[in-house]
Amino acid sequence: MVTGFIMRRLNMRKTISSLSLVLFFGSLFVAAAQRKAPNHTSAPDVLAQFKIEKNAKEILLPVKLEGKEYLFKLDTGCSVTLFDISLKDKLRNSKGTVKGKTPGGPIEVELFDAPEAFLGPLSLKDCRTVAVVHLEPISSALERKRHGVIGMNFLKKYVVQIDFDKAIVTFLKSKRDRGIFSFLWPSKNKHPDWGERVSVKYESRSGIPHIKAKVDGTKVDFTIDTGYVHIIDRPDLPIAHSTGQLESNIFKKLRSKIQFDPKQLTQITGKGKATLDFSKAAAVSRFSIGALEYKDAVFHESDESVLGMPFLSRHLVTFDFPNRKIYLKKGKYFDRPSALWLSPNDLGFVLRRSKDSIFVSSVDPNSPAYKKGIMQNDIVLKLHDKNVASYSLTELLLLLSSQPDRENLVITIKRGDDIMQLSFALNKTYNTPVEPNETH
Repeated sequence: MVTGFIMRRLNMRKTISSLSLVLFFGSLFVAAAQRKAPNHTSAPDVLAQFKIEKNAKEILLPVKLEGKEYLFKLDTGCSVTLFDISLKDKLRNSKGTVKGKTPGGPIEVELFDAPEAFLGPLSLKDCRTVAVVHLEPISSALERKRHGVIGMNFLKKYVVQIDFDKAIVTFLKSKRDRGIFSFLWPSKNKHPDWGERVSVKYESRSGIPHIKAKVDGTKVDFTIDTGYVHIIDRPDLPIAHSTGQLESNIFKKLRSKIQFDPKQLTQITGKGKATLDFSKAAAVSRFSIGALEYKDAVFHESDESVLGMPFLSRHLVTFDFPNRKIYLKKGKYFDRPSALWLSPNDLGFVLRRSKDSIFVSSVDPNSPAYKKGIMQNDIVLKLHDKNVASYSLTELLLLLSSQPDRENLVITIKRGDDIMQLSFALNKTYNTPVEPNETH
């Protein structure tokens, strides 16, 4: 921009003056570029830390108001901090009502000045404005009373780390470089111990965080929402297997014909529990965020793309909101089996995935697989000469469908230390894919 001052029609004095400015600012840029970026790799200061319920469906934190503690949900998908209507008489200075949007439909909320309430030592006064809503329907559906929601107008000031394995939420002080020439320093991960670093973009009006991910090679913009939860009605499994939601026009391009776990999958909504329609669920072959890859991801059709608690709970998650970054580190349940199963009906066994292995989940009595001696928990190593460990179940389905000699399928399995090859004479018709309008 400085060189813009140098024009042909300027006299010599102005030209020399402008050149001097160029040299002056140029020397500053060079000096700044030669400086080393400041070292911020030291651990940020811990401001507050909370224990949460292990394998909880949502993150509930204690907020103290007028000497009494109330449970508030930590919700990155909510733009403003909310108070239940039962606490309305403790709020002051109404600012009128505004209309909002929730998964259950439009709502009208009343705004108030933020009260003298505290999350540990952190003051909710920082929100400036809070809203009052009726949270009872959602609390009833979750069978746990909650009195509010901690939204992005509070969270945006902090680094928030959620360790799902240890069941701890930590609020950290953000360390930001505010130097005038900081944009010249190369961008690098200053916290490699936090895992994969992902850039965050905020919605201009709501301030809700978004990240980019790849779904079967297609770039998708996802909302990161700790308030989004799916529940599988199985006490032996942590939280849920559903990865998240996909916006309808993306979903319709990517959906696959593969079977799902027949266990009932339910979704919490503002109106209570609702059974999900499996015909609106799809498995994708590849889902990745940065260098992290997720096999057999399951998405449900929706009006927006969302990654919520079922996805986040696979990681140690660090939200560095001030610096517009999210860090994802593999947790204990990163490789937990998906809710997918593959059942070649002409073989009579069900395949599932666990970490990097595809195993036999069950065997039908009197089926070809049963007669060949295949047993539950056998690990499938190969189809013909193809190694299957690196395949997702959707890719395995395509592999099975494309075998040139389907009348003589050779499967290599491992049982304990033994490795066996089994050959199957199959019918020419292959009946694995399930049409979207079928129930299963």
